[in-house]
Amino acid sequence: MKLYKSYFLLFIAAGFSLTVVAQNLKPIRGTINQKYSEIKTWSYDLPNGARMVIRPDDSSSVIQIRAFSPGGALLFPQDDYASAVCAGDIIAAPFEKKDVASLHMTAGVDSRYATLTASCTAPELEKALQLIYSYFTDPKADKAAFNTKVARLKKEERLRLSLPENVLSDTLSAVCGQRRVTMAALQSANADRAFAIFKSLFGNAANFTFVLTGKLSGTAFNESRKLNLISTYLGALPSKKDMSQELAKPNRSRSTFSTEGEQVLLKAIPQVPAGKIYRTVYAGNSPYATVKLIYHGNYEFSDSTDLQLKVMTYLLGQQLGSRAELKNATALLSIDRYPRRNFFITITYQCPPQELQSSIKDVQESIKNLQQHASPDVIKLYVTEQRQLLKKQFFNNGFWTDYLETKFKLGEDPYDIAHYPYYFRKATSLSIQQAVTDFLTTENCVQAVLLPTRMRRK
Repeated sequence: MKLYKSYFLLFIAAGFSLTVVAQNLKPIRGTINQKYSEIKTWSYDLPNGARMVIRPDDSSSVIQIRAFSPGGALLFPQDDYASAVCAGDIIAAPFEKKDVASLHMTAGVDSRYATLTASCTAPELEKALQLIYSYFTDPKADKAAFNTKVARLKKEERLRLSLPENVLSDTLSAVCGQRRVTMAALQSANADRAFAIFKSLFGNAANFTFVLTGKLSGTAFNESRKLNLISTYLGALPSKKDMSQELAKPNRSRSTFSTEGEQVLLKAIPQVPAGKIYRTVYAGNSPYATVKLIYHGNYEFSDSTDLQLKVMTYLLGQQLGSRAELKNATALLSIDRYPRRNFFITITYQCPPQELQSSIKDVQESIKNLQQHASPDVIKLYVTEQRQLLKKQFFNNGFWTDYLETKFKLGEDPYDIAHYPYYFRKATSLSIQQAVTDFLTTENCVQAVLLPTRMRRK
């Protein structure tokens, strides 16, 4: 390890020269954890606990890299939330942009994950790996960049607060227990604290999964050469846990993220209160009321259940959009699968304030109609469109990058996609009608209304 570090620092000091540093490193090999031959994907465990997922695709001209570790900004107290969210922006790149024209890399911290996103050409792969290593082992703070990010967020927040519809969004965030970066939080954002948070999240590779897709074979390096190069760099990242016993387990879990860490996340993301919740806010001078109805609840994840939710929401949006009395009506589905599994179906529309109660009845009537009759022709149209879209995506490297990242984040089987052609057959009129009964009930519903300021009672 000392040899690795000394050569790496020599490389940094030389300004990212083209020297192939890996020739001087002690090779590290990953252990195959799982082969997904049908989708040309392999998962490897590294001695430091990191996991790498490889999917070569020479039809792509670039290599895409995604890395993630569960936790993110929600692991930290509310006072540190803005500093955590901005933590990725404090890291200075240890090279000149002109030296790596096609290499793009950003580190970030969102609410639930520490993340790293990169893309590069095949000849730049080693530079990308060296940059990853620097982020984990010797990050440098750029306080000017951090201050620029905070100033930009403050400007965006002032603009956001000037828009009446965001008063409604903030009310819903409060009801749903969602943390967000407020102006007050931005005022307390601190560069030193952000840097400390970054180092704590990126200082332990044992919790990280690295997904690499794209031009990972071909003429730039042979495939085994690239695999050894990747495993050597990623396997040398620092780990704060002895992984020998964990790696010996036959079915290792998604990550080594602690039970304590997941409990912190669960507390930081409270359940939306059960029952019927009503909120009315007054802002702006629009002649229309804006209404949001959110149906929500827990659910047991399966591809079939997700399909029913997607098709049902699509059909509901079609019905609501056909009602002239509901202006700009939409129905959107949001599924949250980590750290707990929840669904949210949000219906949004506008109507004259005096027609508010009748409009809600119109929505309930549309739901009842869908419960009694889900058009097989519309279902067939939706399913056909989705199958055609999926068929095109099979040949898109960006799709595979997103797909594998999501599956490994959630600890789900990447082979699920092989069953999708059969999966679409599960959407029928009867199954959608049952989904309406199961998911579109007023048992758990948030009703939020934005009315013009003039209607506030004095």
